[in-house]
Amino acid sequence: MDIKIEMVLRKSTLADIIGPWVAMGKPDNREAGGFIFDNVVSYNYIGNHIDIHTEDATYVYNLSDFYRVKITRG
Repeated sequence: MDIKIEMVLRKSTLADIIGPWVAMGKPDNREAGGFIFDNVVSYNYIGNHIDIHTEDATYVYNLSDFYRVKITRG
């Protein structure tokens, strides 16, 4: 099952996150509406945080930094 996570940031945190996002080699896809993780292996909600697991890394984000987190399974 393919998991895709799209996260739309609050403007106040965008400047803090865009630099590291692009530095990790991720595309600057803000114009598409958010930051997108394709091919997610798994994810977990822990309190007010989401852990996103890919094949080569784990990312942890504070959910209060986002307007919306959309998870689709296909």
